[in-house]
This record gives sequence, C-alpha cells and structure tokens, in this order.
Amino acid sequence: MAPNSDMALERYTGVAVLFAVCGALSSFLFPGRGRVWEPLLPLPFALLCVILFLRKPRAILAVAFSVPVYGAAVLSAVLVSPFLGWACFPPVCLGGFVGGAGLAFSFGIVHQRLLARRCLLRVASIGAVAALPFALWVAYLLRISGPEDPQQALRLMCSYAIWQAVVGTYLYAICTRPADGGRLDDLTERHSA
Repeated sequence: MAPNSDMALERYTGVAVLFAVCGALSSFLFPGRGRVWEPLLPLPFALLCVILFLRKPRAILAVAFSVPVYGAAVLSAVLVSPFLGWACFPPVCLGGFVGGAGLAFSFGIVHQRLLARRCLLRVASIGAVAALPFALWVAYLLRISGPEDPQQALRLMCSYAIWQAVVGTYLYAICTRPADGGRLDDLTERHSA
C-alpha cells in the first residue's frame, strides 16, 4: 500500500473514531431516567461536522437544520412502525434513510456537491444501512427491557455510535474530496510526479 493510502486510511479511521465517540456520548441525551434532552441529540454530531469539514459561516444553518432532520427521521420510523408490527428493520431503515438524506440536504448549504442526486441517494442509503443496529435496540425494547435496563442503554449507545461513525465518515470523505472529484491519494501522486 502506498504511503498516501496509509495516511488516508489513518485519517478516515480517526474521523470514524471521533464520530463513534460523539454518537456514544450523544446517546446520553436520549430521554430516560428523567432526562428530556432528545431535541439536542443531533447537535454534537452537527458541531463535530462543523469542526471537521463545515468550516463556513453558513454552517450555522446546517447545524440548525440538523435538529428538524433528526425529528423527521425519528418521526418517519415511528409513523411506519405500527403498520409493520414486530418488523423493526424497515422503520429504522426508513428513519436512517430520511436522516441521511436530510443531513445531505442540510450540509449541502455549505458543500453543494452533497445536493447532487447521486450523492443524496448514497448518503441516504448509507444512513438506512447504518441504522440497522437501531432495529436490534427496538426489538430488545419490545421483548424484555424496562426503562432502567443497562442493556437498553448499551444497545442505544452502540446504535448511535455506529450510525454517526458510518454516516459522518462518509460525509467527511465527500466534503473533503478535491473539487475535481479525484481521490486524495491520486491527487498527491499526480503532483509529486
């Protein structure tokens, strides 16, 4: 593997770890045990995106839009779930799809390449797949857990960590890609030759 590929792998791994930690810590804002901080849950993710790749004044709008995007994702999953009974996977995938598409639209204020149809569909699809762990959390809730069950909190924390790591890293990769669409390691090799 080329040195530039190693550097890119290290950078993306570091970004994924940052988003995973952000997701795990954000899960503590989820309601339970008297906490009612859920509307603030998407803010740590959006602020980390500002630090990593949304570095323009318009990012304030992207952060503000992340709150209704989160609400729309949760609402879409909740509204569909009664029609599917115990089938947990389709509703959470729909919520992940809506969340991914909504973030692409929101962050498209800063990085317009996110508004391309292909990119929107990719981010939404990645959001849908990354939301699959939430189905295990919901299934666990429906089967056995009570509000104070530590397994519930752990499953929720892992679900948020996975979703934010996958979607956040993909958004980072798209938004930090060179404008000509080339890969970062290809660009470096062209300039060094």
